[in-house]
Amino acid sequence: MIPEWRIEPLIDQVFWGSPQFRDRPKTVLRRGKPYTYYPRPTFEFELFAAETLRMNWQNQPLEFDSLMMRLDIVHPRPKRRPSIVDKDLWKSGARCWRPLHPEGSRVAKLMREITRRGTIIKSESQIVDAHYRSWWSAKNEKPHVHLWLGRIEHRATEEPSSET
Repeated sequence: MIPEWRIEPLIDQVFWGSPQFRDRPKTVLRRGKPYTYYPRPTFEFELFAAETLRMNWQNQPLEFDSLMMRLDIVHPRPKRRPSIVDKDLWKSGARCWRPLHPEGSRVAKLMREITRRGTIIKSESQIVDAHYRSWWSAKNEKPHVHLWLGRIEHRATEEPSSET
């Protein structure tokens, strides 16, 4: 048997604004007891994005599906050209790769959490294939995160016969 699969698109959503990443939780003592929380920008973006997904997704949560996630993370363009970017590419005004912190993996972690909180999926472990690209925006392009989520449909096919 040869595994064969097909991708069924489920969600194609853009979150406008500067990309947020999954910040580490902070722990403080209040009245002698430890209290753990996420920093305000992370928490507010997570709630906003989860509510946006929930409003656009009218179906039941996906329980047993294998999912594929694609992210385009577009950060604000700096005023000055970073030294790692080619001069000609920068002058052209096109998008440029952004190999700096925060890493795309932390943004991807936040987006996986958002899909769970937005009641799209039951567990983050359902996302079996995740890819992200981190960019500096083109001239006059607004920063954003573009989330694409698709269902992987597996099918088994018969092996071709070797008879001649």
